[in-house]
Amino acid sequence: MVEAFAVASGKGGTGKTTSTLALGMALAETHDVTVIDADTGMANILFHAGLSDVDTTLHEVLAGEVPVEEAVYDQFGMQVVPCGTSLSGVRTVGSDAPARGGGGARGGHRCHPA
Repeated sequence: MVEAFAVASGKGGTGKTTSTLALGMALAETHDVTVIDADTGMANILFHAGLSDVDTTLHEVLAGEVPVEEAVYDQFGMQVVPCGTSLSGVRTVGSDAPARGGGGARGGHRCHPA
């Protein structure tokens, strides 16, 4: 069974990123965990998870440039899909944008799903 949790608040500085990473790391000790950062404004998980040098993020997935597998990284015993810091990728996304293959991340620890 898949369970999903969302951590959200319209106010900044409330501990969303810290809480998300701490909860993810704790749950990863006994469960398969994937953390997806969808904060297109700050993308703090990108930095806190040590993935600031990767090229492929949620932005490229949403823009239809790459499949989601290209933006998944193994960090802290869990899978992390970081959000990029550029809003340009999100602005160009259409509702009919297909996920296409190609591209790839550099840096981080690539996760290759089975």
